[in-house]
Amino acid sequence: MERTFGGPVPSDWPGTAPLDAWLERSRNERGRRWSARAALLRDNGTMIGHAGFHLPPGSDALVQWAPGGVEIGYTIFPAYRRQGFATEATRALVEFARAEGVPSVLATTNVENAPSRGVLSKCGFELVDQIREDEVVEDVWVLRLA
Repeated sequence: MERTFGGPVPSDWPGTAPLDAWLERSRNERGRRWSARAALLRDNGTMIGHAGFHLPPGSDALVQWAPGGVEIGYTIFPAYRRQGFATEATRALVEFARAEGVPSVLATTNVENAPSRGVLSKCGFELVDQIREDEVVEDVWVLRLA
């Protein structure tokens, strides 16, 4: 895992299904560009979370809210939260998508996750819908780039 992310990975870090899917996709060049990235501290390379794109641009799953767009996701480990890292990671993903000519970026967050809602709002995302997935209500946020 450390070789994949380019820095130390916490020993208690659990793999997640979305991250496993990102890693599988990263095996080809196009998938690698639209995959997971480690969030590392600049001073010592410690992994503090991960962020990335759920799928390459234009996924059919996004057509309703963000045609031609990408969906992002991020996790900052508890010890590093509330220090601006999620905002920094989100802005970096948005800038990557903008540079690649992607027209919009989508993110979802649990309606009860106030910190994540704050990150998306601060980064210019607009709340456009709510969906229910497995008994959980999620907000759908979109940032139009084009």
